[in-house]
Amino acid sequence: MARLLAGSGWLWTRLLTDAALLVAAVLAARVGAPERLTDDGQLIVWAIIPGVLVAVALRGLYSNPIESRIIDVLGHVLSATSVVAITLIGIVALLQPAA
Repeated sequence: MARLLAGSGWLWTRLLTDAALLVAAVLAARVGAPERLTDDGQLIVWAIIPGVLVAVALRGLYSNPIESRIIDVLGHVLSATSVVAITLIGIVALLQPAA
């Protein structure tokens, strides 16, 4: 257990936890509104997972784990998720204006 909370183990623990929670969010969206997702939407909704993980990594949230205040981290996570969602919506709107 100590290896999961120290060094690179902590990085992988956070990364896998974030990925699992993002998968749960996508599954909840698919279960909650299955008729609202078109065939293309079924695939594009999964793009949010790697997008958010990359955005969070670029914001530096996987560097030093306990140096930031929780409110700062929450703001970074919300903004990273929002930027990825808005980007995906924009891409779909450009590629399929009738959608």
